[in-house]
This record gives sequence, C-alpha cells and structure tokens, in this order.
Amino acid sequence: MTKINFVIGLTDVEDYDGFVYDTFPNEDNIDRVSYNIQRADTSIEKDSIVWELDLTLDATKNIIKVWEHIIRRPHLAMIHRVATKNVLAPTYTNYNLNIHFTNLIPILSDYKLTPTNSDYEKFTQKNNFGDMYLDVFSLYQASNIHWQTTLEYAYAHNLIDKLDVHNPLNILPGFMFNFELNPNQFNTTARRDPRFVEWINENKDALAEKGYTLDDPYCTVGRLCIGKLIGDPWDEYQKLQKYSRICRTSIVKVEE
Repeated sequence: MTKINFVIGLTDVEDYDGFVYDTFPNEDNIDRVSYNIQRADTSIEKDSIVWELDLTLDATKNIIKVWEHIIRRPHLAMIHRVATKNVLAPTYTNYNLNIHFTNLIPILSDYKLTPTNSDYEKFTQKNNFGDMYLDVFSLYQASNIHWQTTLEYAYAHNLIDKLDVHNPLNILPGFMFNFELNPNQFNTTARRDPRFVEWINENKDALAEKGYTLDDPYCTVGRLCIGKLIGDPWDEYQKLQKYSRICRTSIVKVEE
C-alpha cells in the first residue's frame, strides 16, 4: 500500500539567500517570521519533521492534485512561524506554523475543487498537538469571503446578522500546525461540540433563513485534520526549539 508523507526540512541558517523575508513590527513577547522559500537547498538542512497524510479524505487527495498544479507554475512557498513563551511554563515556547503554496498564475478551472460532504463530516473543533490541518482561514481569504460573514464567526461571537449564505470554498494547499503546550492535551476527532449543536438549535430559524441546518454537512465549524504527526511529539517539538527555519517542503510517496 502506498502512503504519502508531508515533510519539512529544518535548519538554523537564517541568512540563506534563498529565503525572501516579509517584515513585521517588533513585539517583545512574540518571535514572528514570514518568508518565501524562493529556492530550497538541502545542504543547509539539519533535521526534518514528517506527517502521514490522510488519504481517506477527498480533501487530501484534491489538495495533492492542486499542489502539483501550483508548483509547476510561478508560485510562493510561504512560511509563517510564530513563537511565544508559554504563560505558565515560560522556559518553554509555543510554536504555530503555517505553510501556504500560493499561486501567482490563475488556477485552471479543472483544479477548482471544493470540500465534499464527507470532508465536512470530518471537521472537528479539536486541535491535536503537532497535527496537520487544512488552513480554512486562508481558504476564506483566497475565496474573497470575509471572516465576519462566516458561520464560524457567527458562532464565536453569537452574532448572526452578518452571516452570509454558504459559499463553497476552493481547496488550496494551505496548512497549519499547532505545537502549543497545554495542560489539556487530547487526541480526538469528535464531529461536533455539543455547545455548537446547542447554539444551532437555539438559533434554528434565523440560521435556516441563511441556509444552515444541522442536516447540512457544511453546517459545521472548526478544522480538518489532513495529516498525523509521525514520531514522539516531544522529540518533534524539540526540533523546533533547535532549528528556527523551514528550508524545504516535500510531498513524498512511501511504498510499504
């Protein structure tokens, strides 16, 4: 059986001329960096982190298809890394990573693919340490959908007035990874939080006018886990402490 892994190469070389940096204002308690990997170079790579992609999801298979299309044309391989000291354990750092493959040439219509009903069935409000999630917020932005008009915003703010009718998202290879130290770590893929279901039922009529009912697969909030971290989470976390830059990204077939 063929497996497919997503791999990032890590380095402590920060002044590599293949990185094109964006700029952010300085903040004392946040180490934030954003850059495009204009030219990958394995010679500066010191270690790597690997995720096994979930090939049971239509979204994962479609992401790979779109990724292959994008990287064959002018594109950006954007890396966003945010490091903040943990509030209760300040000797440790929380890491949030985002990796976006951004097209600079319009995507052909054959590659404008949307999440399927079965994909929406796998959305969860849980965020497991180190796992790989589809960055839905980047999909909103790419689809010109304002965050304030989404179901997630309406639920988070208990405000339905600005909610727009459901607008299908186009799948793009934008990924997020959360390596935050948390005393309530868990490993679950629960479908819907009971509080969300309760909110839907409390606002049933107003939401139905906007086209959202619990029977609709897209009537959900949260994120879609598309890859599981391989290895001991503690070992992988320590790599991020040691190496401050991602210098390579790859999608690799693994034959068993």
